[in-house]
Amino acid sequence: MAVAMASTPEEINILTLNCWGLKYISKLQHERLLEIGKRIVSAKPTPQIVGLQELWTHEDYVAIRKETRHILPYGKLYYGGIFGAGLAILSKWPIEESSMVPYRLNGRPTAFFRGDWYVGKGVACARIRIGSGPKDIVEVFTTHLHAPYEVEPHDSYISHRTAQAWEIAKLIRGAADRGHLAIALGDFNMIPLSLAHRLVTSHAPVQDVWRALHPDSSLGAAIDKSEKARMRGVPTAALNLTENGITCDSVLNTWRWDKEEQQKLGPGKPAIEVPLSTSDPKAKRLDYIFAGDGKRHGEAGAWVVESAYVGMTEPHPTFQCSLSDHFSVGATLRWSDIAGQESNGALQNPPVTHGHTESGSEKHQALSLSYLPPATYDEILEMIYSYTIREGKQRRWRLYHFIGSLVISIGCLIAVWWSPRNFVSFLLMLLSTLGLSAGVIDGLIGGLFVGSELRALKEFEWEIKNAREAAGGAEHDDKHEDAFAILLAAYHPAAELLGISTVHGNAGIDRTTENAGSVLTAIGKPDIPVYRGASKPLVRPAVHADSIHGESGLAGTDLLPTPARPANLSVEAVDAMSKAILATPPNTCWLVATGTLTNIAQLITKYPAVVGHIKGLSIMGGAIGSGFTAAPMGKVGSTERYGNWTPYAEFNVVVDPEAAATIFHLPELAAKTTLIPLDVSHQVLANKDVIKLLHYGKLDSSSKDTKPSVLRTMLVELLCFFAETYDKVFGLSEGPPLHDPIAVAAMFEGTGYAIPLYDHEEGQQDRRERFNVTIITEGTHAEALNGKTETGRTIATLLPPGQEGVKIPRGLNVPNFWKVIEDCLEKADAINAGAQK
Repeated sequence: MAVAMASTPEEINILTLNCWGLKYISKLQHERLLEIGKRIVSAKPTPQIVGLQELWTHEDYVAIRKETRHILPYGKLYYGGIFGAGLAILSKWPIEESSMVPYRLNGRPTAFFRGDWYVGKGVACARIRIGSGPKDIVEVFTTHLHAPYEVEPHDSYISHRTAQAWEIAKLIRGAADRGHLAIALGDFNMIPLSLAHRLVTSHAPVQDVWRALHPDSSLGAAIDKSEKARMRGVPTAALNLTENGITCDSVLNTWRWDKEEQQKLGPGKPAIEVPLSTSDPKAKRLDYIFAGDGKRHGEAGAWVVESAYVGMTEPHPTFQCSLSDHFSVGATLRWSDIAGQESNGALQNPPVTHGHTESGSEKHQALSLSYLPPATYDEILEMIYSYTIREGKQRRWRLYHFIGSLVISIGCLIAVWWSPRNFVSFLLMLLSTLGLSAGVIDGLIGGLFVGSELRALKEFEWEIKNAREAAGGAEHDDKHEDAFAILLAAYHPAAELLGISTVHGNAGIDRTTENAGSVLTAIGKPDIPVYRGASKPLVRPAVHADSIHGESGLAGTDLLPTPARPANLSVEAVDAMSKAILATPPNTCWLVATGTLTNIAQLITKYPAVVGHIKGLSIMGGAIGSGFTAAPMGKVGSTERYGNWTPYAEFNVVVDPEAAATIFHLPELAAKTTLIPLDVSHQVLANKDVIKLLHYGKLDSSSKDTKPSVLRTMLVELLCFFAETYDKVFGLSEGPPLHDPIAVAAMFEGTGYAIPLYDHEEGQQDRRERFNVTIITEGTHAEALNGKTETGRTIATLLPPGQEGVKIPRGLNVPNFWKVIEDCLEKADAINAGAQK
């Protein structure tokens, strides 16, 4: 059928909803779905592309089509599995092609009470033409991922859901490769920034439209550990709808009420209204719209996210129940004529989109295929490996059951020959029949289904290994608190930041270097030069710390921008450091080391003259212990410790103890050195009040109209992830310690901007303490981890009064420290605000 196309639209309105249309199970199924059709028509703005999930019956699909056909004349109900896929796509524009792509991993047939395997979940795909040009095509993908029946990472189906996220990401990427606008929508059964969420947004050039507009939105329910770590309190129902984009388990949804409350609903009964000010602790976002940037034929520009909303929250007009156990999500994409030039048929630097509904301003960045850190792929591979072992064991037991039931069945049949009574023969025959039937079913499951599942896992494993190889083995780094250290050094009035050198440590050097540029861009100081430093210790293999700082080293946020200025790779870091230091007058330059000490050791070895130009060297590293301070040092399990990586050693020192020993062995440099060990940094905890200060500053945090800056949101998300991992690994529940900025603060001592740091014991203010520091270098890293050696241990010996040595503070003015951090944040916010005008 030929269809005359109007001009390509300037806006595309999208809507997705899980209809909860389970036949015989969902209450008021037909009545609710009929009303859903009416609400689609009355929605503002009028939807032009709609994705529906759990639309199981053809009758309900026809009822919705009858209501919506005048605004959505094109539609398709997708068939799959034994009972149907439950997916439908409706469109204002013609559907040129359609396909149903089943997931290779999709639950287990033994879990019949859950039904995921029987419905044949997959991806409903539709190629929709919105204009006459060859690129005027939208490829729509709607899906419903496998539900989590336990909390991650203990969810037994996490391998299946992860594989499903991977599959739809590949489909989206294919659409983008064809130059089409890709839209994926549906019930993804995941929370923001979860593994599945990161797979979609990393391996497909799309963005989560809600987080594009609301980067500070929740990462789960308020009762979840990940959200508790953000210390934001319990949101109201109103805030959850407008800011967090929740779609499931809301106090406003009647299907989440208890039975007694639900019985009060119905025709002719008094309406029950839940105030929007009601606390909503269990609500979370499970439904998503992901969108790419796309193209239009002959035009330079991109599709941008204009707005997003949660809909269908009002109850059924007659039955007073919610229309589904989920709310809908809607979004509007708008075409933006922004810079973009075509060359050889490809859009260079495709500009996309973080829209802004309040101000109408736009931010644009390229959406492109990226890779996750290798540690994430390793996590997936480990998940696959563990699940494969489990399924292999189950397969063997199922086959043993089949063989056993066959033997028992034959034995029962033989026993019938000698049966003395008819009823005994009947019982033997019944046992034989039932036992053999169960055994055959188990044998078929073990021999056929599990075999198919294991082969699908092998395919998934190969693809993940291939992606890991393509990622180049590079890992992000920069500890979470490094962002605060850079902020303090860049904006404190007593400092001029000459440059940043990166170093191996919590992760690999390539991503460390990239992250430093990202942080500088985020704080509005992209012109400060970054140099790539040592990629491994002086004599030992590299070691990384994913368990604390996440597989990305800066895990917990997706707000880090792409570096505005690439690192200078033409000059070695130690050469750049030497040039900058020697250009300053003697005893005026300050070095701050917040990572492993390899760069510093190489610098003073290659350029010993720099020591005379250094006024001070402050190091975040080491752990003294033995009651040096009263700070909590944490524990692993029930074991008290004062190192954060081994029982005796702090990470920055133990990773390259030879580098640390080189520095402390040089008397002239040791006399200029301030060491900030864990004994000091564990006094500076980012508790709930600090998180609130950093997030909102002087703004009114109680007002729903308060919008913290993207920078503040990013930093708080980093701290919250850091808080969760530090609590889990070291038992510090009050808040995460902030190590690195204290090393920066050390250089303000002796100026009018001192924090200050206290280099004396309590009650001995007149005594100026200095120490001789030695580092134990004997032993391997593995031996140190097992507690067999004290490799990397920092031993501090108090020197006689008046003798020069290393300064090791015992405390600092913590409230003043946080005030200084907040002052620098305000300056960064002002710079960023000015740059956006």
